[in-house]
Order: sequence, then C-alpha cells, then structure tokens
Amino acid sequence: MDREPQPTFASLEEEEAALRARLEKIAQFKALAHELKIPLAAVGITTGSPVIGNPSLTINSSPKHCFDGTIAGLVKCYRADERSPYFKLKHKVRNGYDGNLNKIVSDFGHYEVEGLTADRIMGFYHQWAEGGKIAMGHALAAKLRLLSGFGATTLGDARCIPFAHIMRTLRFPAAQARLVPMTADYATAVRRKAHEIGWPSIALAQAIQFELKLRQVDVIGEWIPLSDPTPSTIVWGNEKWVRGLRWSDVDDKLILRFTTVDKVKRKIPHEVDLTKLPMVLEELEKLPAMPTSGPMIICEANDRPYSGNEFRRKWRLVANKAGLPDNIRNADNIRAEARPSQEALVLPWQNKTAG
Repeated sequence: MDREPQPTFASLEEEEAALRARLEKIAQFKALAHELKIPLAAVGITTGSPVIGNPSLTINSSPKHCFDGTIAGLVKCYRADERSPYFKLKHKVRNGYDGNLNKIVSDFGHYEVEGLTADRIMGFYHQWAEGGKIAMGHALAAKLRLLSGFGATTLGDARCIPFAHIMRTLRFPAAQARLVPMTADYATAVRRKAHEIGWPSIALAQAIQFELKLRQVDVIGEWIPLSDPTPSTIVWGNEKWVRGLRWSDVDDKLILRFTTVDKVKRKIPHEVDLTKLPMVLEELEKLPAMPTSGPMIICEANDRPYSGNEFRRKWRLVANKAGLPDNIRNADNIRAEARPSQEALVLPWQNKTAG
C-alpha cells in the first residue's frame, strides 16, 4: 500500500509561497473592486463557509467567450460578452473604440496579460506615442486600462487582477488640450469658398456650427446601423440617419428648436432665434424658399445627408482652398470666438410671405 508523501519544510515553504501569492491577488482584487465601487456579489463572491482545498480565483467567468489569457483574447471577450459596456456605446463612439482596439491587437495582441510588467506596458505607450503622437498613445493606453478592469471585474479572471493593478498605478502623458478658436473671418472664408466650389451645404453647416457653437454631428447628423433602436424615417441600405437638424425644427418665425445629447446621454433642449444670427441669415437668404421638411444639410453629390467622413473631407478641402491654417479644424467651431449680439433680421422671402 502506497504511503502518502510526508511533508517537508521545503514543501511547506512552497505551499506558503503559493498561498501568499493567492492572498496578494485577492488583496489587489479587493482594492480594485473598492476603487471602482463594484460590490463583490456582482462578480460572484459571497460570504459563507471558508474555502477548503485549492480555490480558483477565476470568478464568474463567461462560459460563452473563453478567455485565452492574451491581450487579443481580452479584446475578443470585451467585444463579445453581453455584460460588456461595449454594447452601451453609441455607434460613432464604438467605431472609434474599434479602431483603437484593432491597433492594440495588431501591435501587442499576442502578449499574455499575466506576464505584463509596468516597464513592458510603458514600452507599449512609448511606441504608440513615438513621433509626437501623444494623443494616440494616451488614447490606446486608456483602452488598455479599460480592458484590464473589464478582465478583472466583469470576467473576474485572476490573470487580469495584477494587470489591472499595474494599469491603475501607471500615469501616461496626455496631449495638451486644443485651444485654437474658429474666427468669424475663417468661417466667412469657408462659406464663400464653399459657394464658389458649388457646395452650399458646407456653407450653411459652417454658419450654423460657428454661430451656435455646435458639434458637427449635432448639425449634419450621423448614419447608424438599422439594428440600433433609435427611430428614424430616413433609411439607405443597411443604415439609417439620426440626430441632425431638420427643416421641420424651424417654425415660421425662424425659431429653431432642437435637442442635443451630451456625453452622459442627457438630452439638452435648445431654442434659437435664427433672425439674430447674421451668418445663418445670409445663407438662408440664398434659398428661393425655405424647405419645411427633411434634413437641413444634404450632400449635393447624392442628395442624402452626409456621412461624417465625407463631410470632414469636403470641409477640409474647402478650408484649404480658403486659406485656413492647417491647425484649424471643423471641431474648433465649438470654441468659436464670441460675437456681439445682433438685432433681429428679416429675410426677403419672409416679407413676400407676409405680404
């Protein structure tokens, strides 16, 4: 009959070292969960009888998307697990995330998360930020931090706990905020050149963005998949158009009423008297009559609302031809210079209607 092996000091020291390693991982996980304000019950930890034997620290892992331990595998789980915050992102934001995640997978997806060190991760950042691309490096590092937290909390995988702990302590240099404003002269130059080229839609959008300090998406809208629950009556192929300004948002007194959505998805109502916006009035004056329905900004080439990429491409082309500096972007309209208040103006076709 075989005898069980007798314990030795060496074997006891090995067991003690393994236990200390597990306790360290538990401590890191507790600190991370406490910082992120995640209740332990949410990741499958309950109080009760003490654990006997050799417990696994892989808590409540998803059976559908088996994590293989690599950065690429973590990205795959983040995109596929139904508990992932990825599915709560807006379509445009998700597209931006996808670009960053694809870059991470392409560059370092083969690395095992369990073996990542602070030096290795900072090496990732420096490679991404090389050549002055500080904003890109910071954005990719931020996504890496997000992935580590997802693996440690949502997946509850023990291999991600040290990774998340390291990411929580690292600080990555960020690019300085852009403070370049769009000026009235720049906006006027863009509008004038857009008409010369034959793109009055760009001119009208520029006027609205400048005088209302709106983001591009709040003016031209965006195309999203049909599967998105946001309602829309404008469909093309497998996409639908949402969010942009419509002519029906303007009443017969030229009061524009519309709603924007901020970064935390709060709906913000707006009411604007267009008769006090001279640039917008100049653009409306060029119309034989103001439409009463449909999207306000329509691409002349296809008679449909612009995609974000196509609008930016054409706006940049117009801006270059108008002589704007390369560091002035369409996004700078939200920092447009202040303009003095204007008296209410009347359009020629308004007088005709009144008569």
